[in-house]
Amino acid sequence: MNLTEPDRNGLRARMMAALDGELDPGAQRQLEGELEAHADLMEEFKDMKTQQLLLRKQRFPDPPPCVWESYWDNVYRRCERSLGWVLLSAGALLLLLGGGYALVKDWLLDPSVPLWVRVGSASAGVGLLILLVSVIREKLFLHTKERYKDIKL
Repeated sequence: MNLTEPDRNGLRARMMAALDGELDPGAQRQLEGELEAHADLMEEFKDMKTQQLLLRKQRFPDPPPCVWESYWDNVYRRCERSLGWVLLSAGALLLLLGGGYALVKDWLLDPSVPLWVRVGSASAGVGLLILLVSVIREKLFLHTKERYKDIKL
């Protein structure tokens, strides 16, 4: 009996499951019966078993100690720098928020400061903030869409 390609693919999937020990005994017997009926698939199953045995015997060599030292140095460096950036960002954010609050309270809402100075300061600050957000957004967008970032010269 000829198997269609979807049937062959389903049988191959069950062959993989059998190699991984995922089939129950009834399904295992059914698979063995189907493989006996199709010699080409039986040969393929034997090849798969051979490959699995070879792969299980394969071992990667242990890296030398200097590689492990370098690895852990990089891990520590990354953790330290990440923590440093988080603390720096949190401190800068607190200072900016506190400074912004003090600026609004003491400068922009103070009636002794001339109106033209308050309006000019507010518009310059808002303009600077908009430009800063625009540049950051553009850099983030270009960084994610950069087509040539993996090319090294």
